[in-house]
Amino acid sequence: MNTLIVAGRILYGGVMIFAGVNNYLNLKVMADLTKSKGMPLPTLCVVIASAICILGGLSILTNYQIKIGVFLIWLFLAPSTVIIHNFWTVEDPMVKGNEMGHFLKNLLILAGALIFLALPGA
Repeated sequence: MNTLIVAGRILYGGVMIFAGVNNYLNLKVMADLTKSKGMPLPTLCVVIASAICILGGLSILTNYQIKIGVFLIWLFLAPSTVIIHNFWTVEDPMVKGNEMGHFLKNLLILAGALIFLALPGA
């Protein structure tokens, strides 16, 4: 397999795994953020979303069941991007800019996940 693809899988999968673990390590903060955005059962939402993020990252990292891994990443990021980083509802320019940055970053992560479907072995 191409060395660049392997490096990309390691970086992408590693970041997704790190993000999921980091959410667990900061569960209260993440649950408070989730609650502030109007989500019901915020702690449970964070725990489930973090597990999905870790599993998707492991799939990409190990090149195992890539279609499922990409689905899991989309399952985690698509709703959280729209619900948590809804910059269009924010009036404070600094907060709005921060949320827009996170929104766009998540779109790039979602696009990257789609690219893995086009690689050999997907």
